[in-house]
Amino acid sequence: MKTLALVALLTVIGVAGWSVDSLSQYSVCPERFCYLACPSGDASFCFCIKYNDEPLQLHTSQVYMKIECLNGSLHVCTGETLDKAAYLRQDTCIVDPGCGGEYCWYFQIGGCCLEALLSLHLKDDPTPFYQELVVIKTPDVSGDGLVDLVDMTLLLDEMGGSSTCYDLNCDGIVDELDLEIVDLHFNHYCEQMVDTEESSWGLIKSIYRK
Repeated sequence: MKTLALVALLTVIGVAGWSVDSLSQYSVCPERFCYLACPSGDASFCFCIKYNDEPLQLHTSQVYMKIECLNGSLHVCTGETLDKAAYLRQDTCIVDPGCGGEYCWYFQIGGCCLEALLSLHLKDDPTPFYQELVVIKTPDVSGDGLVDLVDMTLLLDEMGGSSTCYDLNCDGIVDELDLEIVDLHFNHYCEQMVDTEESSWGLIKSIYRK
């Protein structure tokens, strides 16, 4: 019944021929493998998606992303979820033209995750049609929900090194370019942050610890 309901829903919104068992028909191009996020939610995670060799035509409310931190510590804004619908859709992939429609997500996140499992799935169907291990960094390296002098001081202490969490632009070294990212996001904040626990490969969603 669930499969029939999903097929009926997607047929109504104009995706002819889609079925819950056709995961192999999806083609996904990641924008990158090292992502920057921010407590204010102004940094994006974007993927270009095709279905049956054509740009995916699903409404953004039907395309979801889950974030699961496997190694590190992420802090999310109270009321935020690490499993939600896309915010923005472009008809043509900007990063890799011809790779499909561009779907983007914005998350209010602090901290750093050295191994984050990103899963793309359809609403009401937890089976992912794409998964990728990525690194997620934020200028809120302290994870307190505010990008401030504390974060800048922590980064300054790592200058010249290669500490992954402080190398915000993912170029292999902590330098002035990373300081510029902190400065760009300076005073960006979330009023209250909630920790997420590290979880095992067998789990799908992040576990909230209140």
